[in-house]
Amino acid sequence: MVLGLLGALGVLLAARGILAAWELVVWSALLIAAIFLEKGRYAPLPKSGEALQETEEKFIDPVSGKVVVVWLNRETGERFHIPQP
Repeated sequence: MVLGLLGALGVLLAARGILAAWELVVWSALLIAAIFLEKGRYAPLPKSGEALQETEEKFIDPVSGKVVVVWLNRETGERFHIPQP
């Protein structure tokens, strides 16, 4: 809802000539990219006490270089990516 209001304000400012349309496009694209990058970066961790089962899936995180193991909660089907120390 907040993003919608900010978008409407930006369109209003661009229509009145206060804010150039290209600035609105650039700032909107940066804001949307930041939201999606942050959402994926901080994935939820499992709650303590959850019955997790380790899968055979492993990969190397390109940012940290650590091996990441995929764990599965069989009750909910939720998957967790947990880096190995």
